[in-house]
Amino acid sequence: DSKKADQYFSKACKLGDQEACEALREK
Repeated sequence: DSKKADQYFSKACKLGDQEACEALREK
């Protein structure tokens, strides 16, 4: 489910999870 993944990455970004945040930005 891409929507769940989107929420995960958004949350990771806000929490400062740089790796996940970068992964999101690559999309």
